[in-house]
Amino acid sequence: MTLKIKLLKSAVLASLSAGFLMLSSCANDCIQMPYAPGLSNSGFFTSNSEKVSTKHGVLTIDSPGSDLVSGNILRGKAVVVNNSSKDQAAKYQFQWMDQKGFPAGENTPWQPVLVSAHSSQVISDVAPNSSANSYVIKVCR
Repeated sequence: MTLKIKLLKSAVLASLSAGFLMLSSCANDCIQMPYAPGLSNSGFFTSNSEKVSTKHGVLTIDSPGSDLVSGNILRGKAVVVNNSSKDQAAKYQFQWMDQKGFPAGENTPWQPVLVSAHSSQVISDVAPNSSANSYVIKVCR
């Protein structure tokens, strides 16, 4: 395993630990989903989806991914799925990290998302700078 992948794994684990401590500042029900290009299929992450309970059911965060915009700036994205029979509202935030696992600029402000009954909504954000190479999506009800 290359040193770069080992450092990235350590950085993501450290940020997840810090993020779990921050859950109490979120609404009652929150989830976090990490994403680092090249690691999502390595077995490092145990799931490609996470769920958060809401007043009317469960929202699923699925299929995290990324692409490049403006040459070398990362854009992160995921799908929020609502399998319930009622519309569901939540809020989300992207936390961008550099290669060493340190913040790569300011966190994205919390953004609202409304997912209609039995549908899905893509959420996305563009990294604040080119040093960002991974992220954690936080979703709260």
